[in-house]
Amino acid sequence: MLIKILICIFAVIFFFISGYLWLHRQTGFLLFTPDRHPQIGTLLTFWAIELFIVGLLAIAGLFSLVVMVIALIVGCLSGMLLGLTLVRFMN
Repeated sequence: MLIKILICIFAVIFFFISGYLWLHRQTGFLLFTPDRHPQIGTLLTFWAIELFIVGLLAIAGLFSLVVMVIALIVGCLSGMLLGLTLVRFMN
């Protein structure tokens, strides 16, 4: 039962990050602005959709242990790759 609660929290975190990225596509995002980095909007759109899909996968993981493990692995890799792609824009 505890693992299902933790997976729900995992999904909510990914939905929150996805929504934040989606809402900040055209405005400034942390240190990055569309004026200085024109491609940041496209990057944020991709990651917002991808993290939303991972959140849905985590919710689907409530019913299957295999899907839950896949959601956790994909979620961890997605978070790492999101950070690595944003590091590319830092000068």
